[in-house]
This record gives sequence, structure tokens and C-alpha cells, in this order.
Amino acid sequence: MASIERTAYPFFKRNPSASELAQIYTPTDDEVAWAIRQVRKPTRRLSFLLLLKGFQRLGYFPTLEAVPVTIMRHVRDALRLSGHARPAPLEARTLYRYHAAIRQRMGVAAFRECGMHAATRAVGTAARVMDNPADLINAAIEQLIKDKIELNRPGILGGSNS
Repeated sequence: MASIERTAYPFFKRNPSASELAQIYTPTDDEVAWAIRQVRKPTRRLSFLLLLKGFQRLGYFPTLEAVPVTIMRHVRDALRLSGHARPAPLEARTLYRYHAAIRQRMGVAAFRECGMHAATRAVGTAARVMDNPADLINAAIEQLIKDKIELNRPGILGGSNS
């Protein structure tokens, strides 16, 4: 099997540059206003925006623990929260609701709805002309992105539960 690191599968950079933070992870005024309408508590709003910005960058929902501290601090500062504020832990129901709201805003289908079918179809087509496992995985990733389907989080077979 191909190592995930040898594929196009997106991951956070541990130490993004200042320009990457500004271009990729700064919430827009519209995103902040939307988050305020969705979430009342500031630390939960921070969690919500970390999920949104992570999803926009990765194509799947990261766990809050997987978000690098530099990104968390950048989003926290953009929200003008205290330097002591940390993302709020989220219960499964809340996480499900946040994921659904973000998917709807992004116009993306959950992986569990049609991701396996799209990925299988893409790999079947690609296998006619290539045999390197990393290339086949990349073909599946490209198809999922093209079809606006959430990527499956690494290590989760069959899609996320949310």
C-alpha cells in the first residue's frame, strides 16, 4: 500500500508562513459574521472557525487537536479573543451540526453519502492506465474534489460519522 505522504492527500503544515496564515487561515468578515450567527459562545466560535478554515484548506474536517497552534492563534487573534482563549471541546451532536452547516455553506456532500462510489469509480478508470497505488489514490482525491465531495479523514475507513 502507498504511504499517505506519497499522495496528494492534504495535511496541515506544522509551521505555516505569515503569508500562508494571512491568505489561507484569516476568516473573512462574512465568515466571522456567519459564525456569530451560528455560534454564541466565543470559544465555540473559535472551534467552529477552525473547522471551517481547516475544511476549506484540507477538504475534510480536522480534529481540533490536529490544528497547529500557530493556526489556532491566528484565527483566535482574528476573532479578537483573549490570548488565553482555547477552542472549546465539542460534543458529538454539536460537532455534527457544525459539520453540516459548513458542508452546506461550501456546497459539499459528506463522504458517507457518495464518496466511496465516486472514489471507486475514479480508481477503476485510472487503473486502466496506471498501477502505482499513490497514483490511484491521487485519482480518487481529484475526483472527490471535482465532484465536491468531502475527503475522508485519514485513518477513517468509510467516511466520518458526522
